[in-house]
Amino acid sequence: MEEQIYYRPLWTCGRFNAKESVAIYYNLIDGMAYFFEDMSASIIGLILALPRNGSISVSKLSDVSNISENSIVPFMESLAEIGLLTSHFCTEEIVNEYRTKTKHSHTNSNSSTYTATKEDSAVELNDAELAYKERVGGVVGVMFELTYNCSEKCIHCYNIGATRNDEETSHRDIKDKLSLNDYIRIIDELYDEGVVKVCLSGGDPFSNKYVWNILDYLYSKDIAVDIFTNGQSIVGKEKLIADYFPRIVGLSLYSGVAIEHDNITRVKGSWNKTISVIDSLAALSVPMVLKCCVMLPNVKSYNTVTNVAKQYGLYVQYELNVTDSIDGDKCVSHYLRLNPELLEIVLRDPNTAVYVGNEVTLWGGMDINMDENTCRAGYNTFCITPNGDLIPCCAFHLHFGNLKLHHLRDILTDNPILEKWQHLKMSDYKECGTHEYCSFCSLCAGINYSEHGTPTKAAENNCYLAKVRHKLAQKMKYEQYDPLEGKSLQERLKELPTISVGRLQREFSQKEETY
Repeated sequence: MEEQIYYRPLWTCGRFNAKESVAIYYNLIDGMAYFFEDMSASIIGLILALPRNGSISVSKLSDVSNISENSIVPFMESLAEIGLLTSHFCTEEIVNEYRTKTKHSHTNSNSSTYTATKEDSAVELNDAELAYKERVGGVVGVMFELTYNCSEKCIHCYNIGATRNDEETSHRDIKDKLSLNDYIRIIDELYDEGVVKVCLSGGDPFSNKYVWNILDYLYSKDIAVDIFTNGQSIVGKEKLIADYFPRIVGLSLYSGVAIEHDNITRVKGSWNKTISVIDSLAALSVPMVLKCCVMLPNVKSYNTVTNVAKQYGLYVQYELNVTDSIDGDKCVSHYLRLNPELLEIVLRDPNTAVYVGNEVTLWGGMDINMDENTCRAGYNTFCITPNGDLIPCCAFHLHFGNLKLHHLRDILTDNPILEKWQHLKMSDYKECGTHEYCSFCSLCAGINYSEHGTPTKAAENNCYLAKVRHKLAQKMKYEQYDPLEGKSLQERLKELPTISVGRLQREFSQKEETY
């Protein structure tokens, strides 16, 4: 009888925890993660011990694991069916064949949209990652803000030092940035703490000269990688990206209309470049999500991003709570945020995570547990700034310590700021959760912190969206109000007047710094 041999594909990565007898295993071309426990986790651990393209026989697995071949064979066959094993050595031809197969399944999928509560939120954990986190704990996911520099100049950017017009001086480039040796050490320390997934963001991560070295090292460490980019600096380098098998690439696209996108990025031709990257990555079956902030300049055409997503079989993520700058600039909420009338129209778009309507539970609201913290950033997921500050997430700059100066384990141990945050409950917030409209709030503690210097005081930006959503739900429920006026969303948006916001300029307010 011929020996059954299986190979670990190039497009896989994962972790096995022997103490808890659990494993997480990624199919990176599919963008999927799978959780295993007990004996199946032990088998996954043996597979992950192989180098990529390494092979192992069923008999060898049986000998090492003390599990019968009759039990192992169907398990191995099931892994092969979902692309976690292959019966062939992965040549480039085999990889391309699998990419093509996956591309067709993506294109034919009925699911063409994806929504999440916050754009660029702290590293979001999927079901498999959550299951792994519950058993193992530690640091599961991290976002690296590799730089605040960027090849675009988006008028709504919340990063430190971003400009609002071409006459302002950019202060994106910061001092004391992490070196490549710093990144290598920090990644090693994160690995020791149990990390399974890293997101590379910015600014634009490809504005950091070390980004390719960092990608290479993360791939060698078997860590899954997400990339958030505008795509401008990777035109012609899409195959290089694909060969690192990112779990997902998030690309910023603000309209299906080129000029409206370019007016937001303030870079002529940026739409064409981003679309060309989307086209190339889609041809390589790289999982993608299109990310779009909805604001006054693109409110008429934002939903055309859905058309682009459908064309390529991609996900789209709309963000309605455009937020002010981390460094205190209030320009965005003052001049770019949708007024209540416009916001009500967009809230009727089922492709947004903050949709209001009788088709969803509580018309889009949710129950609030005052005995827990609704924000889970800074527990098992963190963000690391370009100079090495460890913070809860990219939107929440509460500093726990600096990784250029201290080791990760030292920062995580006996840290009063971290402990205070992790023990915070909704009942400790000064106002959040106490009003009827709070059930319609996608609470962002980071926005609270940016506005007031404390995560526990309600930010006007958070409350504004919650109040409009709550009022809309009440009007629709009790007054039969329809912001679409009986028309389709597309028809309603099309008849809106063209909105020009004019020249923007940064403006600051004083934080209270009470936390």
